[in-house]
Amino acid sequence: MVGRAYNPALYRFGFNGKEDDNEVEGQGNEYNYGFRIYNPRLGRFLSVDPLQKKFPFYSPYHFAGNDVMRNTDLDGREPKSVVAFNPVTGNYRFTAPVIHLLSLVSGVSEERISQANLKKNSDVIVANKQGALTTVDRIAYTNEYFNASKDQKENFAYGQDNLTAVYNWLDISSHEVGHLPQADKYGKTNAGKITYLLSFGKDYIAGYLKYKDMNQAHNNTPREQEAEKGTTEFEAFNEFANKEFGDNAVAKLLMNNKLTDKQKVEKIDTYWKAYQDNKNKKSPKSNDKNNKKN
Repeated sequence: MVGRAYNPALYRFGFNGKEDDNEVEGQGNEYNYGFRIYNPRLGRFLSVDPLQKKFPFYSPYHFAGNDVMRNTDLDGREPKSVVAFNPVTGNYRFTAPVIHLLSLVSGVSEERISQANLKKNSDVIVANKQGALTTVDRIAYTNEYFNASKDQKENFAYGQDNLTAVYNWLDISSHEVGHLPQADKYGKTNAGKITYLLSFGKDYIAGYLKYKDMNQAHNNTPREQEAEKGTTEFEAFNEFANKEFGDNAVAKLLMNNKLTDKQKVEKIDTYWKAYQDNKNKKSPKSNDKNNKKN
């Protein structure tokens, strides 16, 4: 653009959004991938993938499953109680207990949620904000949801499998899965996906013209409000579980390695039934029915 110039001394990131490491090889000649160093002049990593033993069918020097157009590199720091990686397809999916929980709070079927591929993609959200973008076949999250840096504060922890990370994943995903049925209406073709995304752009522009603020434009879009019902329900359920079953009850349940997925689902159902019973007790309509019976 006119009046702007690229200054490599001020820009810290390069290929694949990885940070420049200029002290050894000079400006722009080495990128830090966290667990490996990449030399762009050679087009090679200088060390093997630290997860190579888990994927013997790949080269130990490979990147993103040798499919850089569709995949991003796995670093093993994603919350394994929430998402599972399939090395054959190169995709992440929600774990079975999380699928069940998200279905309860969002009203979207478990089958539909289980079909969603989960992607790591820093380009889906602008303005350096954490978030995600849903289309008919995938939910793309900003990078920190998969590989939060070690120096992040606890309330910004996303990638590690800890209580805060699990909550952050569930909180945003309870919203995003609500977009899956919306996307289905446009079909699975590329044209349908593009039309779906453009329709949101149209809604956001209309909202911005009305509110003169992009956050309000986003939050007041009807389809965003519809999807947000899942997050509202999850947060109310999580708050209830904390009070009735102990702090971070839901996250601790999902992270409990001694329980099978089936046992976790059964426990979630126990929490959910207690939550629903409590809601019914507080419901004015429920009280009216009880009074009429008396």
